[in-house]
Amino acid sequence: MLNKITIELDDDQFQEFKELIQKLEKSPPGDAKPVKMTGVLRGALKEINRQLIHFEDFKKRDLW
Repeated sequence: MLNKITIELDDDQFQEFKELIQKLEKSPPGDAKPVKMTGVLRGALKEINRQLIHFEDFKKRDLW
């Protein structure tokens, strides 16, 4: 089942969230983290990061 969520973040919150997702996604499996990195979570983080990249691209195009 696919779940769609919508969140509203200001620019600073969005930047922090994006950086958090990238750090969690890129951290090695053995690193100590406050969350347990399972394959499902890692897959979700990759999809979130992919969507953030698409959002940034569309946002840049809108500014032209």
